[in-house]
Amino acid sequence: MPTQQDQVRREQDDVAKAVAQYKEFLETAPPADTPPGRKLVARSLKKLIPVVQKAQRQFRQKRSTPETLPLLINTLSAEKMAVLAIRSILVRDLQRRNRGLRLITNQAHNLGRHIRYEYELEVMRKEDRDLFRMMTSRTNQLTRKSTASWRKRCEAIRDRQWGHEEQIRLGIHLLGLLVQACPEDFTEVQFQRKNRTYLMVGMTPQAEAALDIYNNELPINRLSAMIYPPQDWSDTQLGGYYTTEQPLVKNSPSSDTGVHDVPAQVMLAINTLQSVPWAINQGVLEVARKSYEAKTPIGYLREGLIDLPTRVPDAEWAALETDERRAIKSDLVTIHNHNNRLSSRLAIMRRQLALSADYSQHEQIWFPYEIDFRGRVYPVSMDLHPQANDLGRALLRFGEAKSLGDEGLYWLCIHIANCYGEDKASLSERFEWTRSRLDDLDWFAQDPLDYLEFWQGADKPWQFLAGCFELREAMAHPTSPRDYLTTLPIDLDGTCNGLQHLSSLGHDTQAAAAVNMLPGPRQDIYQVVADMVAQRVPEDSPWHGNVSRAVVKRAVMTTPYGVTDIGIRDQLLDDRFVSELGIERKDYIGAANEMRDWIKAAIDETLDKPRRIMRWFHQVSEIFTEVNEPLDWTTPTGFKVSQAYRQPVMRRIRTLAGDGLVRRTHVRVGSKREIQKRKQLNAAAPNIIHSFDASHLIRTVLAFTSEVPGAAFAPVHDSFGTHACDVPVLSRMIREEFVRMYRSNWLLALHYEWKLRADALGIGIPPAPEQGDLDIEKVLDSTYFFS
Repeated sequence: MPTQQDQVRREQDDVAKAVAQYKEFLETAPPADTPPGRKLVARSLKKLIPVVQKAQRQFRQKRSTPETLPLLINTLSAEKMAVLAIRSILVRDLQRRNRGLRLITNQAHNLGRHIRYEYELEVMRKEDRDLFRMMTSRTNQLTRKSTASWRKRCEAIRDRQWGHEEQIRLGIHLLGLLVQACPEDFTEVQFQRKNRTYLMVGMTPQAEAALDIYNNELPINRLSAMIYPPQDWSDTQLGGYYTTEQPLVKNSPSSDTGVHDVPAQVMLAINTLQSVPWAINQGVLEVARKSYEAKTPIGYLREGLIDLPTRVPDAEWAALETDERRAIKSDLVTIHNHNNRLSSRLAIMRRQLALSADYSQHEQIWFPYEIDFRGRVYPVSMDLHPQANDLGRALLRFGEAKSLGDEGLYWLCIHIANCYGEDKASLSERFEWTRSRLDDLDWFAQDPLDYLEFWQGADKPWQFLAGCFELREAMAHPTSPRDYLTTLPIDLDGTCNGLQHLSSLGHDTQAAAAVNMLPGPRQDIYQVVADMVAQRVPEDSPWHGNVSRAVVKRAVMTTPYGVTDIGIRDQLLDDRFVSELGIERKDYIGAANEMRDWIKAAIDETLDKPRRIMRWFHQVSEIFTEVNEPLDWTTPTGFKVSQAYRQPVMRRIRTLAGDGLVRRTHVRVGSKREIQKRKQLNAAAPNIIHSFDASHLIRTVLAFTSEVPGAAFAPVHDSFGTHACDVPVLSRMIREEFVRMYRSNWLLALHYEWKLRADALGIGIPPAPEQGDLDIEKVLDSTYFFS
């Protein structure tokens, strides 16, 4: 059994590995693009931009100026000139250290040349927008080949002579302003070579030292599982890992969202969750490793990278119609998105396999948890954890076993059917689906790679495999399956959980029935909406006969979380429902928009009261936003949330040579930055719903573990897991805590809280929507609320 000291050494090793990776990155990345380099650029921009602006004003006021200095006034903004000046020194200074010194005339010419390119781009933007769009989309970086080609294309629109001497003069003038504005970071340097004295501009020793600091800028974000139980959270800054500081509440550094306090019961639930031991599922790991090495088409490996089409020749591109160009660009975007998404997923899979192989030598591992500003619970570690993707979850099992008992085999069979995709059937049908295939599943578990066609049909293939492994071992137990010691987490999933919370907030019987909150046969809201949409589709539409449950599912599922019109359209495009219609590519957008409108109309008709509640959240948020105040509320666990997506204090300045960030100068010290209205309003309903599902999880964890001491719990927001034998108790606790939570009128409570703040600010808010006649107690008898 590893000791706490072993865990400390492991954390230190993780930090050392991260430092080594960071050093490798710094050795290959341009200095201006490293974290300390970006900080240096931002600090210098704040000082240099006003100096360049002042120089431009002075030259404008003079009637006569040196011949080339009007270029300083009339070509680019002070912001872009400042970015180019600073980055040119950082790049050239790296070359000085690696490949010999550069004269100041070389530096100046390099800077003047980049200003010339930026100027030509600005002219191109105004005089030939098609050429501008083409060039900016195809020029990722400045190389000799690309710039030579670009310069030839710009000859026709050039209205100013940029000779070698003019570029040097402009560059020297800007470098002088840089040294004048930022003497602590940049300076003139003299050096001797062959009895001659040379001059250049470089970084000061202090700036070079800051650029070479690794550890102070190190982002430690590759934290992994622990081989010794995490330390309990005693406050919001102390807990989890032993040597790496990791705050309990994860807030975004780019906004003012946050929490005012973390209640004791929330901290207790977090400590309970991270005390659960886990282990690696060796059987799944072995199959996954073989599958990856052989590129067996399972999960992500079923998808392949798509080759990019041949580039359209320039002359042919110029002759294309706008719709034809748009279709080609759309196709390229689709291919790039697919390849990027697949590459990212495969990289995650490689890391998951590597981590699993590492942790397989330990009998137990643990995952420290954190919460976000809404109270939602997340593992701190990355890639491999109980909230990972299908493979990541299948690679994990509980670290302590429990016998299946009287009902465990029943729930194990249901879990296997759920993972295969039979979760829309009744519980008895799911159990029978597995029971009737015991022989087939046993053969499959013996050699999964020989049953690819069967396996590929599963919704969650890797968790399905883990379930079949467990079932085979249970059925082979020498005495009885009920005596088999199981470690497999069995999950209970909510039915469109966001809508369950909205239905309960509004006590809406119609919506509650659609999401399985009432007793009776299992309902399928996705199929209900699909049927309504199918009735709206005309016979001459390509969608006629092609409206399935899958087409509408993502839109319905994401409605409680504020999905936009564009979001629904992109879902239909990304999921390839549009491309399978057999229509021309130029008609994809129109077809997706049509289906989106039909889906929205069906959702509005089915979920009238939940939509009203969401609109109320939106209205209240808008009223507070108008006076630049955050949207605050208290959750059912006493968690006080504050939502304020304020305008960033940094502005990005883009150039072909690279980017720069400059701090907004109009923000006064101590003043409140303006709230981003659209983001604030769109986030109101989703964040409130997330805070309520987080409260339900916290309450369920505490109630369940108090009734079943030592019980294991796997939390995934709207999916709760435990040992098969404990599923009946967990199922009851999920319902009881939900009912206890919604016996209160939370719309009235939210209105009261918001009205108190509104009255203090001298503003008014609309009344809360009226609640319906839902009897929330009926959730206790709902079979399919979570199943």
